[in-house]
Amino acid sequence: MNWFEPNSLQLIVSDLNAIAADAYKHRIRPVSKKGGGGAYNTSKGGYAYVLPAKLETNRRARFAIQAISADFILIQAVCLTDASLSITAMVDDRGTLRELMYPGKPATPPAPQEVERISVNAPRTVTKVFGDL
Repeated sequence: MNWFEPNSLQLIVSDLNAIAADAYKHRIRPVSKKGGGGAYNTSKGGYAYVLPAKLETNRRARFAIQAISADFILIQAVCLTDASLSITAMVDDRGTLRELMYPGKPATPPAPQEVERISVNAPRTVTKVFGDL
């Protein structure tokens, strides 16, 4: 598999999204049901997220948790055919992938997003803010 093809990266990111969704389900599951109780790790008295065996590997990559905290998990995907190719992604407190890092990714700052802020008594204004901070 050539990870430099767009479809390959999209498939790996799709796999990482599935892991992120599973981790988030664990985070919001109550401690009484062996969940995280609001955290990915044991900091809130729950169970730490462990990557299920069915999500550890597939025909494209091997996945592993590199770091875990209450609000973030760092996951790495390593190509099965070339161990020098890997993608690392951070799962945030909402189960969303952030900060994808992989070989050949250009180092560019995040693009500003337009966010509308509406006040009851004021006219509508558009303010530029940075997304993904």
